[in-house]
Amino acid sequence: MYAFLKVFVAASALASTAAAAHIHFINQDDVPRVIHSTNSESSLPVEEEALKPWGVTSVYYPDEGKWSGSIRVVGPGQKWHERSVHFEGTFSPDGSFWDVEAIDGPNDNTGIHWCYALEDFVRWHIDPLDKWQGSGCDTFPCPTAFRFPEDHNPPEIPGRAQVRYSKGNEFVCLVGAHDGTTYWGH
Repeated sequence: MYAFLKVFVAASALASTAAAAHIHFINQDDVPRVIHSTNSESSLPVEEEALKPWGVTSVYYPDEGKWSGSIRVVGPGQKWHERSVHFEGTFSPDGSFWDVEAIDGPNDNTGIHWCYALEDFVRWHIDPLDKWQGSGCDTFPCPTAFRFPEDHNPPEIPGRAQVRYSKGNEFVCLVGAHDGTTYWGH
């Protein structure tokens, strides 16, 4: 597992550019999906991308590392604008904020489950006991996703905000259901 992560990080570093924030979407099941990014008014649009079953798709967000909006990952028969769990974030060279938001679809378990800054994702897989800064859930609803508009510091997890921060511009989102036996399972 550690060797694979080293290759993943090395390949990611070679593919990354300083001018673009990007997210690696990892599909944890056999359902093909589409990644739909909705930009805020101040950000450039991003094309839809396919995510193959058990695949990895990297999406790059333009504007010299500055982008703001929401991202939904939908399967067959699902529309991107339907109520679903989604990624909400702002990327900037000065730091990025994001969360996995379950306000619109608190029981949706078909799309995004977890999102991490890349360095936290790698650290968590090397040492599962290490503290990580992911946002999301294995199964929705749960207290580690953004569930209500005022969900910055939920009482269930004192001092643990659902909105995450990273100085980096590279992220990993785990998508789809997993049965606990897959490599990417939490």
